Amino acid sequence: MFRINSKDLKIVVERVMKSARRAKLKNTVIDVIATGKTIILKFGGSELFVSQKIQADITKELNFSTTVMELNLKVSALPNSELITVEEKDNKIYFKWGRSSLVRVERVDNQCIEMSFEAQGESFEWSYKSIQRITRFNMTSFTAINGTAEANKIPQLAGIYIQNKNNYTELHASDSKKAISMVATDIKWFDEPAAIPTETWFALYELLSQDSIISISSNGKSLVKFESESTVIISRIIVGTYPDLSAIFVQPEQTATRWTIDRLELLEATRRARHLITTTGSTIELNSDGKKTYLILKDQLVQQIGAMIVGDIKKFIINPEDLELILSILRTEDIVLSYRSLSSSMTICGIADEESEDKTEEMNIKCMLTTMV
Repeated sequence: MFRINSKDLKIVVERVMKSARRAKLKNTVIDVIATGKTIILKFGGSELFVSQKIQADITKELNFSTTVMELNLKVSALPNSELITVEEKDNKIYFKWGRSSLVRVERVDNQCIEMSFEAQGESFEWSYKSIQRITRFNMTSFTAINGTAEANKIPQLAGIYIQNKNNYTELHASDSKKAISMVATDIKWFDEPAAIPTETWFALYELLSQDSIISISSNGKSLVKFESESTVIISRIIVGTYPDLSAIFVQPEQTATRWTIDRLELLEATRRARHLITTTGSTIELNSDGKKTYLILKDQLVQQIGAMIVGDIKKFIINPEDLELILSILRTEDIVLSYRSLSSSMTICGIADEESEDKTEEMNIKCMLTTMV
């Protein structure tokens, strides 16, 4: 039996539910273990295991299993800021408050499958800011979705690839139609690169607190562990060789065509086009007649935008949703769209703004989009 404030319980269980839902584990079993002064919530599957601690007043050890969805449903129904007593009676679990109010939680017989992990070699520490930066730059939106043709063909694309480069760490994500590459100088990784599933990053983002210091270790084979004071996440890496993305990005010396555009102006026009789109898969066109440049949504929108163009490519067709995603990530005032040739994909980078506080971060990011010229 244990007692806990409903507000504290709701905050943690809501985070657990969000991470489980995004990891496609909302129907999985969750173990609730009350011992000492701590409640431990454990859930997971074959690719991901999560353990979350909560402080509580425990008067008697209590262990039970239910599903993540059932626990979230019953906890969300509790009143706010009430002292909740959780107890077992006749093999049933009850959440009680007040004089005689209660909610019953349905138990399940099976238990969470816990991954066995034995650390090998060195470990590294990350701050929550490092995790936040990866999610802030929306790298997870560039990965291939499990079950799609892209992920089935190249399973490694269903994760974010991390690679140690001695003085810095590179992170890459792609679904074969778009890609993002980021250089991070404040985090370290193991000698062996790894593709960490997108679902793992969702769990990290949802469960870790902003003051977390995360210890990262590896079993030297197929598992990596992220551990903070109250959270443990063990993830299976995606085995196999990640595609070499370096060839798809246009290097400055390779640039044959270069468009320089005000980022916010292009972002506004792209959002206006997306607002007008009613058909899935619609595209937009950027077109220059040599004097003026326009963003065009066929039969719906023509908007003039400012652009400085050097090179032969004066027209291309692009996915507006992907373009908006990239323009939202790059926070610089101006951006550059680069082509190597008529058959190459487009590379999009920010141009450093001397007054930008995030100048270093912005210049360490480059994105790729496939287009039709």
